[in-house]
Amino acid sequence: MVKLKVIIVTLLFFLFVTPKQSLAATDKVWSSLRLDVNGYLDFIVQCSPRRNIDDSRITKKFQEVVDGSFLGGLYIIKHVNEDSLIRTHFKVTKGVGLNDKFLLYSSLNSCVGTANISTNVFPELVEVLWEQNLFNKKLTIDFGMLNPTLYFDVNTIANDGNYQFLASAFVNNAAVPFPSYTLGLRAKYSICTFLDLNYAYFGRDDHIWSELGKNNSNFFEVTYKPSNNENYRFLLWKNFQNEYAQGFGFNLDQSLSKTVILFGRLGYQNSNSPYYIVENTYCNKSWSAGVQLNGNGWNRLKDVLGIAIGQNFIEKYPYKTPETQAEVYYKYVLNNSLHISPIIQYVDCPYSGSLNNETTTTKNIFTFGVRTNITF
Repeated sequence: MVKLKVIIVTLLFFLFVTPKQSLAATDKVWSSLRLDVNGYLDFIVQCSPRRNIDDSRITKKFQEVVDGSFLGGLYIIKHVNEDSLIRTHFKVTKGVGLNDKFLLYSSLNSCVGTANISTNVFPELVEVLWEQNLFNKKLTIDFGMLNPTLYFDVNTIANDGNYQFLASAFVNNAAVPFPSYTLGLRAKYSICTFLDLNYAYFGRDDHIWSELGKNNSNFFEVTYKPSNNENYRFLLWKNFQNEYAQGFGFNLDQSLSKTVILFGRLGYQNSNSPYYIVENTYCNKSWSAGVQLNGNGWNRLKDVLGIAIGQNFIEKYPYKTPETQAEVYYKYVLNNSLHISPIIQYVDCPYSGSLNNETTTTKNIFTFGVRTNITF
């Protein structure tokens, strides 16, 4: 804990106290080495008056809980030439916020995991890849340890829990079981200015990478961009690791004006095994929609107000009632490196109203929290 505090204080000093001349000199050094170095820190505190997972340490099943979490990351990008680069991503986390307090189809905090198995901060290399552009950058190939959600189901206003919506249902499609960082090969071909084709092959979701011939996931996505302010994405996927699950997704974002941007998602998955869906808490149908209001409407040009709602469904008995989630956040930008976001979340009928076949959970969940994001 002491080491963590020292690291945080040092970074804050470097960001806000170090003279601008020194920062400019550092940038010149990175530039001469053809390196891009940037990072982020997230401090998140969440509170809820109710929880729905039994804990032997407490006597009351439903009681107020306040939890925190921390996420930090560092990107190092080496530009080999105009068409090639190497990207690495290091990440550290501590705590899981409210994710281990509520059983849901999609978590309330997408920045961290769902199981608090560690009490320390351990840096981890989660992403390392080679990216190659060919044919005047019409074809882009990425190979290495990849983050699938960096290439598929992306969205302009609902795709990053660091500074947009925090709940995972509004970051990625809840009905698509995206692998975590894993071995993969991805290729994108731009047919024209308004049409892209995107395909990827990903290995197992456990970093073992064994039997890649059958334990893999395949994703194919078509992106239609009729204008700079409109994006429509159609996704097909098949997972050979988990009972040959397969499905589709739809994703859009559209700017109505300089102030108003809309987003929407729709997903469906079919599995030969009902245990795959239930035991892994995946829903097999989901939708979400929302709006982002930019602060130029109230003379806060960089501020953002986000509002979203969505539902997760499962068709297998007895989980028939949809789980409904909603979130409102306001991103208050203090400067280019620091913003603070109050966040309110509401869940109705969490996990379709049942923790298992015999235990009934709380009917709804209300949370509020604050996210502090630092970029450098």
